[in-house]
Amino acid sequence: MKNDMRIIHVSDLPLGGFAGIVEKQVVISHKLKKSANLRTDISLGLGGLIYLSTGHFKPNDGAPLHPHDNVDIVTVVLKGSVKHAGTLGDGSVVHAQQVQVQRAGTGMMHSEVNLR
Repeated sequence: MKNDMRIIHVSDLPLGGFAGIVEKQVVISHKLKKSANLRTDISLGLGGLIYLSTGHFKPNDGAPLHPHDNVDIVTVVLKGSVKHAGTLGDGSVVHAQQVQVQRAGTGMMHSEVNLR
């Protein structure tokens, strides 16, 4: 049996980001982004998990309103507070040591902003 296990240390992951987010991408499935198959510096998927990153929002910045479809979005806030607003409700603020789960189902749009 072939062993395809790789150990990826967070300090070896490239720093990137988008829309006010500074992040290190850990998992990107080709189901989400076709070009992920070309990357050797990340994991290419763990079963149904298609995207995982660790990062932070720049102060008073974040991801503007954007869509998701047929995916669960789990946000874990370790420090500070993140404001969430979207088409599934009036929004909320997720504080340090809290977790938010969003079920996109057939589709939704949301935004996230660092309140600092």
